[in-house]
Amino acid sequence: ETKFAEAVGAALDASMDGLAKAHADANETVAENETTVGHLETALFESNAMKEKADESLQNATDAELQAQEKKTEAENALETHTKEEKGLQPKKLLMEAEFGGLKEVQEIARGPADPAKKEIIKVQKALREVEAPEALILGIGAAIGKQTPMDQHFVNEATKMLYDKSAKLEGELETFNETVDEAAKTTRTMTSTVEQLTTELNARTEEQSDAKKHQKECIAAVKEAEKQKKQGEKSLEKIGRASCRERV
Repeated sequence: ETKFAEAVGAALDASMDGLAKAHADANETVAENETTVGHLETALFESNAMKEKADESLQNATDAELQAQEKKTEAENALETHTKEEKGLQPKKLLMEAEFGGLKEVQEIARGPADPAKKEIIKVQKALREVEAPEALILGIGAAIGKQTPMDQHFVNEATKMLYDKSAKLEGELETFNETVDEAAKTTRTMTSTVEQLTTELNARTEEQSDAKKHQKECIAAVKEAEKQKKQGEKSLEKIGRASCRERV
């Protein structure tokens, strides 16, 4: 009986030791899973933080892209307006050059030989009317051209003087206008270069926005994966916890 009691006692001790070890192992497993869940919570927090930064980066990139687009559009509209104005300068320049050439021609006619052709006299008379010459000068210039009498010479001198004054004034205006045309062309080149530069900047901002969108999608996927892993970890911990409770019982 004594030996039987000792055997039963030893068996009970071994069983208790086994239960204690199992309980310790279960506690250790629970602790390990709690640590794992904690890590998963940290990973989820970090994923959300990264997504917030990605959202902010995308918003900044979108704002920058919009501003770049507005600047480019504004520059393109300004260039279009300026180009129309510049194109309008060329016809005016051609008219001024034609008028200047016509004045030079009638001056040569007025100083030329006697008995000019009727159409040449009409050109001189028309030019004199445009400079508001006296009617007597206009009517008498045809007969005076090429003549050497004092009266004829007086008519020619007065006519050529008025025509020269007009051509000299027009020549000065034409020189100034040529400077305006050159300046307009220079401005066009500058504005075109600006549009090209803004186009390059817009392309860069658009690319940055595209990269930001891609990064945001990656962060969203990371958050979803972290949430999934955390839920799985919590379920596993809950399952192990229930098993541990049953072992304790």
